[in-house]
Amino acid sequence: MAMTTDLLEALVDTGFGPLSVSKTADPLRYEASIDGDRVGIIIDGPAIRLVASSPARWPSGPSDQVDSRVRFALDGLLLGRADLAEFDAAEDQKEITARLWLDGATTTAGTLAAAVQATRLLARAGATMLDSVEEEMRAEEAWIASRPAPVPLPDVPAAPAVDTEVAQPVSSHKKAKAPAPPTVERAAAAPAPPKSPVAQPEWVFVEQPTPMYGLENTDAVIGSAEPAQWYQLEREDSGWAHLTDPASGLSGWVDAQAVRRQGS
Repeated sequence: MAMTTDLLEALVDTGFGPLSVSKTADPLRYEASIDGDRVGIIIDGPAIRLVASSPARWPSGPSDQVDSRVRFALDGLLLGRADLAEFDAAEDQKEITARLWLDGATTTAGTLAAAVQATRLLARAGATMLDSVEEEMRAEEAWIASRPAPVPLPDVPAAPAVDTEVAQPVSSHKKAKAPAPPTVERAAAAPAPPKSPVAQPEWVFVEQPTPMYGLENTDAVIGSAEPAQWYQLEREDSGWAHLTDPASGLSGWVDAQAVRRQGS
């Protein structure tokens, strides 16, 4: 901590390029200024915590969809960074905050100045990302509104009838009664045993038009899952479902909450 304090005190006196540092009433907190933006510098035990905020507008729309999209977008800004950083944003806030931590024992004037720059730019990028989510959701709403009215959902196909000559599976809770031995006539007319069932894919549908996103570029809307149509469920991951239209070959990600399974 002594090395960290000495470093910050030296920067108060000399600055570093366009970066200037000033003291506050709290002995563990300093304030950096660069190009008109202010970044808090807090001595946090063995670490140095940097904090910057930027005005932001929370996207409008269903809270479950907005929250998941905002989280996905902001996580993308942090992906691949070598340092420890996070965002703080919520619907009731009018700004987004970026935080970044440094190792106080190894930080130099140069690395601190670079981290201050990165923190303020992260806050700005986060605010821009919230605007992008808002624009994408409005564009999707307009695209869905332009689609034809959905047709009624078809009836779910009934399960095939079971041949009465084939023994029924035994319940794990109730012992089945053994069938009577077949007569000669009955044995001669008995059908061949059924073939082993072939595993079928899970079929699902949606109740209203639902945007479908690309498998590679998950930011791009490649089409829409439509009612009155069956889709094959490939897999589910983090609130998203990978659907494939066997008729057209269209395949992509949709919101898993919009997916309904056969018989549900």
